[in-house]
Amino acid sequence: MTLPILIVDDDVPTQNLLRALLGRFGHVTEVAGNGSEAIDLLRRRNYSLIILDLMMPVVAGHAVVAFLDETSRRIPVVVCTAARGAATEHLDPKIVKALIHKPFDIEQLVGTVNGLVGAQGPLARVLVVDDDLRARYIMRAFLDPADVTEAETGDAALELIGRTRPDLVLLDLTLPGTPGEEVLRKIRETVETSDIPVVIVTSRQVGEADRAKLLEHAAAVIYKGDLSRETLRQALQAIKR
Repeated sequence: MTLPILIVDDDVPTQNLLRALLGRFGHVTEVAGNGSEAIDLLRRRNYSLIILDLMMPVVAGHAVVAFLDETSRRIPVVVCTAARGAATEHLDPKIVKALIHKPFDIEQLVGTVNGLVGAQGPLARVLVVDDDLRARYIMRAFLDPADVTEAETGDAALELIGRTRPDLVLLDLTLPGTPGEEVLRKIRETVETSDIPVVIVTSRQVGEADRAKLLEHAAAVIYKGDLSRETLRQALQAIKR
């Protein structure tokens, strides 16, 4: 999984439009509502690209460019702003790779983003197998913008896997009917599905011996108490290596 794109804009409709637009092309995004929030996020993690408004309350976009310069962070920035004239002059070309004026042209914006970080291709198809509605909702949110399908039982999961062949399965161990371990075994023993990566996401405490046995067939084991967008990202990165 590639690093996300950081959208820095105080206008919520613009945030939603950019997230939906970039998600359609397979890009994962995060949002900051002003320059201060963006700098806090940048202190904690890395991004593949920043789409940056200049005119925002609290801390404006120029402060984000200055922060990147001061910290020698070479994350490419696309300035997307309604500002004109002096506000857009003297932007450091080592950091700001493109200037797009609002209202922006969708094809220009997407073409610029894909030119800087590469097109991501079609969204990943993920099957979440869990009988807990809240757990499925949380995983769907963490996986956004992936194409997520859900199953509440092991039998329903096996039917969907055979019919739709997802790119990834997130599998709980404690399921009504066919338990998760049996679902995992059947996935691995079926030629057509044997290479589909499976990540176990469970609240069950698994001993070291059982964990090692699961990892003979699963790509990762994540405890629900540790589940976050970051732990999922790390698991997916490990799968792609």
